Amino acid sequence: MTTIALIKEQILWVDKWTINMVINIQDNLWNETPAIIESNINWQMGHILVSKYFHGIASVWEKNESITNELPLSEYQKFYSYGSDPKDNFERRPDKETLLSHFDTLNNFLKDRLDSLVADELPSATEMPNPVAKTKFKALMFCFKHQMYHNGQIGILRRILAQHNTKKSDASTSSARQASTTSSGGTS
Repeated sequence: MTTIALIKEQILWVDKWTINMVINIQDNLWNETPAIIESNINWQMGHILVSKYFHGIASVWEKNESITNELPLSEYQKFYSYGSDPKDNFERRPDKETLLSHFDTLNNFLKDRLDSLVADELPSATEMPNPVAKTKFKALMFCFKHQMYHNGQIGILRRILAQHNTKKSDASTSSARQASTTSSGGTS
């Protein structure tokens, strides 16, 4: 397997894992921000998207107008860049459906670009300054490694959100049971 084939395989594999983790999370939970982790699914997905554009596209091929015209990446940078607050600007952030659609668009674009990449380009310097990678190879490697890190955070968020919603559901059921027995005059 060539180096480029390996990079592409890893990027596609981690993308599939990310989507499988978030696709069934209810829309209303995407902005829920548990205090213990101070993040949310919306921010994680937006951050992965912005990071993938920077490390996987702009660092390797320069900024690309066809993708920046299709996706509001400059707006997304305000919401999702390193140091941004996952709790800010909920009302202005894209919803689950939009983020997933943009994630898919960016992934397809990157996949197509990887098909045209030549191995001799990998040791070349990045097209723009990159704080974690000096070469195109390292930028692409960081791309899927960084996404794996955020998949871990998404996994933690899923567990917290599932526990939180189970407790809410249990409390509602208990309250309903209690109200039912109180109105019927019975005790349990």
